[in-house]
Amino acid sequence: MPKPPINKFRDHQALAPLADILIWSFSLAAAEYFRYHTIAGRSTDGLKIQMTMGVAVLIQLGTGYFLLYRHRWRVGSLEEIVRLITTESMVGATLLVFVLSGFRAQVSFGVVISATSFTMLASVGIRIGYRLVVDKQLGRRRVLPSERALVYGVDSRTVALLDVLAESAAPPFSVVGLLDTSLSKNPLKIRNVSVVGTMADLENVARMLSCTTLVIAASGLQRKEVSSISQRAASAGLRLRILPSLHQLATASDELDELSSPQYEDVLGRAVVAVSSDEYRSTFAGMRVLVTGAGGSIGSELCRQIARLEPEALIMLDRDESALHQLQLSLDGRALLQTRNLVVADIRDREALASAFSEHRPTVVLHAAALKHLPLLEMYPGEAVKSNVWGTLNVLEVSSTHRVEVFVNISTDKAADPISVLGYSKRLAEIATADFARRSPGRYCSVRFGNVLGSRGSILTTFREQLKNGLPLTVTDPKVSRYFMLVEESVELILQATSMGSSGEVLVLDMGEPVLIADVAREMIAASGKSIELVFTGLRPGEKVAEVLFSTTETPRATSHAAISAVEVPEQDSQKFRHFPTEDFASTLATLRSMGSKQPRAIEV
Repeated sequence: MPKPPINKFRDHQALAPLADILIWSFSLAAAEYFRYHTIAGRSTDGLKIQMTMGVAVLIQLGTGYFLLYRHRWRVGSLEEIVRLITTESMVGATLLVFVLSGFRAQVSFGVVISATSFTMLASVGIRIGYRLVVDKQLGRRRVLPSERALVYGVDSRTVALLDVLAESAAPPFSVVGLLDTSLSKNPLKIRNVSVVGTMADLENVARMLSCTTLVIAASGLQRKEVSSISQRAASAGLRLRILPSLHQLATASDELDELSSPQYEDVLGRAVVAVSSDEYRSTFAGMRVLVTGAGGSIGSELCRQIARLEPEALIMLDRDESALHQLQLSLDGRALLQTRNLVVADIRDREALASAFSEHRPTVVLHAAALKHLPLLEMYPGEAVKSNVWGTLNVLEVSSTHRVEVFVNISTDKAADPISVLGYSKRLAEIATADFARRSPGRYCSVRFGNVLGSRGSILTTFREQLKNGLPLTVTDPKVSRYFMLVEESVELILQATSMGSSGEVLVLDMGEPVLIADVAREMIAASGKSIELVFTGLRPGEKVAEVLFSTTETPRATSHAAISAVEVPEQDSQKFRHFPTEDFASTLATLRSMGSKQPRAIEV
């Protein structure tokens, strides 16, 4: 594990303003002396120059506080130099105003110009000199890594990577060459590392430079490209590392070794869907918003994003008190668990829900609470009915009674042409939501999407844990594929859909192309550099080889957002769901057949 990078940022925080005011004082005194004593041949006015120094110091400290000193800069960085020159230009301009306005302590125009120029040069020079000294000291203490790496891709992520490695006292690898998509007549060099070829030159360059690692830094690569590069790296005997996002790279310290695993964005195989919060802010600003299942992966991210939209109140409901503790800690930086907006309640308990709604009077409800693990629900289908069907009915009924303005049910792609207990139960939740849309004054809709990367139990989390423990990576079937979204991405689209959905519809998020799970596993094994087996365990009961986003009986229509489609829900009386005996699921099958879905297999509950 590499040591944290040496701090080369604001360890000079107290010295910087002191150095700047001393430079100003010296510059003004020297310029005044040179102008009047040397050139004019007469003594300078000591009081006049002292008053001018005082004015310069006050303006430097005042302006510098807002532009320079209270911010965190890397010493001698371009950002700090620009702010420094801006600050000192403002000081010089202010002194010139005093000169032109006849200020009694004025000095000559030439003195101010000379002093300002010298101050800029001296202040910049001191900072650059300081940085050179620190860099030299770091170089002496750095433990040189034995792992030599090539980096594929030349862009801002490459620059960020080289900066992070330069600041680490014990970097996990050293970059000895760059591979670009094409070669220019003028060889490019970044941070003293040269472009030495293209991907076509990988084997030859790796052998010539004695490299053991290939780092993918190029952004916007498709999954097929990543897979192809992974295979080439393996054939060349290179360990594959994949660069994380710029945000992760900028905050990296002792986790540089985590670059070895594919990141969530790499698994998507597409660009992350960007949504501006301005498009849905008005739906939540000033509203009383209640989130069920607030402690879960989707629910907690909903709460974090809604909290930034300035709601009048954010009510977080979950039956898991530990999950609520973690959620409050992520929102407030502390978790005292003393605020009434944390509601411990089970959606199966209608009375507890009614009490919470009476106290908090929500106007917007996002229903994310559900049981979701498919294999377990195949063994305990009665629990799926109690939570995903009856629990959803409880939330719907209480919301309708309290005249909620907007209700959104979070669904899953397994509800499209369902064959599993999870899919059946979530399809019934969609039907129930549409039923309440027809007989309630508010706007009720569902949002359907696939698997979420970054959620508890997602494939990357599972694969990483298996790799960490040296265990085989397990995949159900060589052909199994799934749709994936990032948790942040899915929540942004949920919030967008909340602001635009027509009552009774199911809004379906665009998930891009499905991802072959076995390919992800192979890439992670190649990236780890370990000899790990890939084991196929066989499809479990209720699992599909490939999921679909739309049922065969559904006709999607476009909406005002390119990444969101809408489908209608057949009319059904959701009150009959209350009479489902948990030991007999036949009524569920009859309901699904009546909607024209594929003939499901019989399930005994």
